[in-house]
Amino acid sequence: MVDFTFIDLFAGIGGIRLGFDAIGGRCYLPANGMNGPKKHILLLQ
Repeated sequence: MVDFTFIDLFAGIGGIRLGFDAIGGRCYLPANGMNGPKKHILLLQ
């Protein structure tokens, strides 16, 4: 496992965070300017 932190830009568009989490990453800041996808992400967490 690799320990690192990252900023998830465009958090509501893709699932790149899942891959980073799987290899030991820790999301420091999810950033999303779109409210629609953001609501869905909050429901899934």
